[in-house]
Amino acid sequence: MSNNGKATGELIKIEGKILDKSCKPYPFCEIDIWQANSYGTYNHENDFSKNKIDEFFYGYKRITSDKNGSYFFTTIFPGSYKISKDIVRPPHIHLLVKTKNKKSLITQIYFKNHPHNKNDFIYQEGKRVFKFAVTNMANVSEEIMLKNNLKSNDISYLVPHQANKRIIDATAKKMGIGDKKVLMNIEKYGNTTAGTIPLCLWDFEKKLKKGDNLILSAFGGGFTWGSVYLKWSYNS
Repeated sequence: MSNNGKATGELIKIEGKILDKSCKPYPFCEIDIWQANSYGTYNHENDFSKNKIDEFFYGYKRITSDKNGSYFFTTIFPGSYKISKDIVRPPHIHLLVKTKNKKSLITQIYFKNHPHNKNDFIYQEGKRVFKFAVTNMANVSEEIMLKNNLKSNDISYLVPHQANKRIIDATAKKMGIGDKKVLMNIEKYGNTTAGTIPLCLWDFEKKLKKGDNLILSAFGGGFTWGSVYLKWSYNS
């Protein structure tokens, strides 16, 4: 990740072993690694901080553990960064571990005795999550239209995940459709997570006609998003 030592900061070596609950090694695991540079900046389009960028630091790497579950990599000691006026995240490195039988774990490596460790906790960066949701849910809806050669006038209804009206409005705008083509019942149920789209289809079933072109679009936990083009098959 340090581009053969050209990146700014202290060069460090991280090593470890991947074990199951019985302390038996998991062999040949795929490990994705990502972290901030020494200035506390991620090499990612969704890092909106004003911290300095290091053009020689990649910030991401994928490795594989050996037959004994052991792994190691060299990198730069990561910098701290602010997430609010009063809160500073301590230096840490992210790991996504995937075993050969498709089990996965996301975790973080911290550095012992760092003064910011005691104040680190689970949090949500609301503004960043909102911007991410708007961008990706809108883009994937537009993408599914392009893949199926659909224009705005071809869409009967957008059936969106009922998380936030502003996200829904932004998605409809990106697709070029008006409010009358957006099915929404968030005012009745709020955000019912995985149940929002099925509930929406249930509530508006009598409104749908055979042959209607529907775009189902969602954004959810784990920063996942997706869209489906569906042609309604019956009259109620």
